[in-house]
Amino acid sequence: MITPKSFSVEYDFESNPPEIISVLKNRNADLYNQVKNVFYDIKDALDIRIAQVFESYTLHNTQHSFRIMSYMGQLVQDINLLTDLEIAMLVYSALLHDIGMAASKDEIDSIVKGNLIYQEIDYKSP
Repeated sequence: MITPKSFSVEYDFESNPPEIISVLKNRNADLYNQVKNVFYDIKDALDIRIAQVFESYTLHNTQHSFRIMSYMGQLVQDINLLTDLEIAMLVYSALLHDIGMAASKDEIDSIVKGNLIYQEIDYKSP
């Protein structure tokens, strides 16, 4: 059963990570370091930029991503049965699932002006 205990925990990637990150760190230092590099590359986008773009939303920051990792760890019956790559993919998916919310000011301006078109998608505002 998934419990809301992870809401009361303040996670930190290195000093107090969710279990899934600790398992990866203990099993595969190379994959752990790659995940850690991605974390530090996107940390400001998650912790600062998304809150600026979506001011009225609930926080979609690194703590949100860590809670998702915690829930993943509770859903998986035995994390030791997962491969290192499977664990890394779970961590990446938790870290990166909201990254599209971190639009830059230029991207937002292009959307508002109706100038942002990607492939066949036209992002004109209503």
